[in-house]
Amino acid sequence: EPVASLGAAGGGLGGAGSASALGGGGALSSIGGALTSPAGIGTIASLLGGWQQSQAADRAAQAQLDAARMQTDEIRRQYDQNRSDQLPWMEAGKNTLGQLMGRLPELTSKYDPSQLQNDPGYQFGLNQGTGAITAKQKALGLGNSGATLKALTQYGQDYAGTKYNEAFNRDQVQKNSIYNMLAGISGTGQTTASQLGASGANASSSIANVMGQAGNARAAGTVGAANAWTNTANNVGNLWANQSAMDRYSNTYGGR
Repeated sequence: EPVASLGAAGGGLGGAGSASALGGGGALSSIGGALTSPAGIGTIASLLGGWQQSQAADRAAQAQLDAARMQTDEIRRQYDQNRSDQLPWMEAGKNTLGQLMGRLPELTSKYDPSQLQNDPGYQFGLNQGTGAITAKQKALGLGNSGATLKALTQYGQDYAGTKYNEAFNRDQVQKNSIYNMLAGISGTGQTTASQLGASGANASSSIANVMGQAGNARAAGTVGAANAWTNTANNVGNLWANQSAMDRYSNTYGGR
């Protein structure tokens, strides 16, 4: 009897093990059946399609981001090249402006009459004129007469007045010439600086626009990927809802 009891117990365990094995096989069979059902096949296809659409959206967004980086790099390169080309003129203008400011007291000063005697040729012309008058008066026998003195005085005054005007005009012309030359170069520097400022503003605006487009592309890619997975989830839900309805119909009416 003890031996028989042990044998019965062993048979019970064996039967339980066989049942467990059958149960595990049934679960696997159920999973395999689900995957090979229309809903399972549709689910796999939907997941694959959703993944492909999501990847395509990401790749498209990344391509636009890469293009945006290339555009911004090119805009910066062109601006840097333009600035490098124009910089000598701007620097020349800046340096010349310093020279102009340093010479303003000289260029705006009034002409000093005491400089007249230092004017080139002044003394030579005066000596030539007075010498001619003296020689003429002597030839007339009026060497040291009052008429000679008066003639010499008149000539000296007229000569000084004429030469003063000439020297004054020359001084003004020279000062204006120096000013115009320095102002022209400094003005070129100012114009160049303004042009570079405008070029920099345009470059910044262009880069901002490109970066805005890149941001929109990235956002669109994210939304596209999200929409792809949302559509996939909806498709999968619909497939299994339809499969469940078909299974209920088959279980209810299939045996009749």
